[in-house]
Amino acid sequence: YDVLFMAAFAIKTSRSTGDRLLYELYRVPHDGFSTEPKLVTLKLIVGPGDEGRPVMTILQPLED
Repeated sequence: YDVLFMAAFAIKTSRSTGDRLLYELYRVPHDGFSTEPKLVTLKLIVGPGDEGRPVMTILQPLED
């Protein structure tokens, strides 16, 4: 949920006009013992889906 909320916030506050956007958020690593949030960067890409409608994809920064 936080990933989607922060993606929407990044879109609304960004001055970018391209199809890609990097944004940051804090999350607690899902490793079974971490309790402190860590700053992570995610990449949002908007492009055509299978039926030609816009689709948003959220990835890690080095993924395509």
